[in-house]
Amino acid sequence: MKALILLPIYGYPFAGFGRVVSAMTHSLQKQDILVHLGVFGTPYDSIWPIEEFGLPPDKIFKAFPYRLSKRQRLAGIVESIFYFIHKLDYDLIIDAVYNSLIGFCDLGYVHVPSRCSFKDILKKFNVAQTFSFDRLLIRARKVVANSSWTAKLVEQEFRIKCEVLHPPIKTFTCSCHEKENIVLGLGRIAPDKNWEEFIKIAKRVKQK
Repeated sequence: MKALILLPIYGYPFAGFGRVVSAMTHSLQKQDILVHLGVFGTPYDSIWPIEEFGLPPDKIFKAFPYRLSKRQRLAGIVESIFYFIHKLDYDLIIDAVYNSLIGFCDLGYVHVPSRCSFKDILKKFNVAQTFSFDRLLIRARKVVANSSWTAKLVEQEFRIKCEVLHPPIKTFTCSCHEKENIVLGLGRIAPDKNWEEFIKIAKRVKQK
């Protein structure tokens, strides 16, 4: 059996989706499944930074030569083309960043939805929505979300119920004898994390 994991966005190799792809690869390999990873515009030398889960994919190849931004609404159309191209070559196709919610994959993992809902498009033209075309655009046989918040958002905006599959993040415990009123932010130092907004909110919270 052979599986294809697609990584359709360009991003930081140490981001959360890197851990997700690593865990997916390891889980499939434990079932004696051959795993190939198709990347979109991502350099070969930075695509596999996480070794803790096990071996890297049996093959890493560039499925698409250009970077796709997670904010591009047409990203899912490009992904769909590659689902169709590789459908006969693989028994299982997984989209590890199924944020566009478009495409004929077997499993789509949603980190945060990036596609505008059809009702938002109709609002721009002042047209009343009489039918949910969003449901016609979602073709993954199984959609899972990285959190209950994401799953709720997908259901509200696109009327699609999906199960929650938390990322394989390491947790730790600590003991605090004295509590202090602080505002704590945890995450990568990257533009898409909007730390400027966090600082503004933290200041307001501290003042109140």
